[in-house]
Amino acid sequence: MSSSSSDGSSKLRGQSKNSPRVASKRDVNIKDHLHVLSSAMPIANLIYRITATIESIDRDMLQKVCQELQYKLDACRVVKGSHIEHL
Repeated sequence: MSSSSSDGSSKLRGQSKNSPRVASKRDVNIKDHLHVLSSAMPIANLIYRITATIESIDRDMLQKVCQELQYKLDACRVVKGSHIEHL
């Protein structure tokens, strides 16, 4: 499954052969799902919410994360570990 747009560019970063990632409505931000005042929530409830959120991550999302990590590792290799701007 490819998540690239028809012109091969990423909506997040511009054109790149190494990163065909495209943001979608299905993208999950774990912080959005777990954002609560943790001091006001019993620990068992917090554990339940963390577990439920992790279980909701599907294969597509894991593949996108792996692609994004590969892109960032490639960028680090290109600059030989020196400082790079936010990707």
